Amino acid sequence: MTNAQMLEQQLKGLVDLHQHTINVVQESASELHRLAGFEAAHKEWIEKTEWVQASQKPGELGMHRADVLRKRICDLEIENARLRKLLEG
Repeated sequence: MTNAQMLEQQLKGLVDLHQHTINVVQESASELHRLAGFEAAHKEWIEKTEWVQASQKPGELGMHRADVLRKRICDLEIENARLRKLLEG
């Protein structure tokens, strides 16, 4: 193999590596953009449910915020149904 052929082969390898690097950077940028949406949604969830954390009751310790919300809503629905029955006589 001549020097020119070796240089041409090395140059082709560098071009391939450069293209691969561009592809990786583009895929990484796309993934970062996709994850930014999840991060924003997570931050909003945390901000809007902070009151659940601040008002937790002893029976709720260790529970996920979503589970606490579900339990409280269920308890309120039961209480609402009970009070409606009392009002109806």
